[in-house]
Amino acid sequence: MSEFERASPWLAAALTAEDTRPLWTLADVRADLEARQAHLWMGDKSCMVTTISDFPGAQERIIECWLAGGDMSEIKSMIAPLEDWARRVGCTQAHVTGRKGWVRALAPFGYEHYATTVRKLLA
Repeated sequence: MSEFERASPWLAAALTAEDTRPLWTLADVRADLEARQAHLWMGDKSCMVTTISDFPGAQERIIECWLAGGDMSEIKSMIAPLEDWARRVGCTQAHVTGRKGWVRALAPFGYEHYATTVRKLLA
């Protein structure tokens, strides 16, 4: 069984948690991973998906976790190694995109509320 296949139940649950119209499918996530546009971080009971974006004008390189699923305590234990790796590859910021609960969950690790996204379904 591949890492993606093992991660798929956690990712599927995260994609549809509180969202009847997720922006990605498992096939989309797999395609991004296979194209090396995203990175899969695996634990024993959880996983995270990240991308890196460069902002040359601001001289910032940001690692963004935009999908995570599985055991929350294990996800939290993966934060420090992920941040260490991000620093080694030149990242200057770490962002997490997700539901409001991440603000509270990650506050003990020094994360703070940065932006709010609102949406309206038009069709």
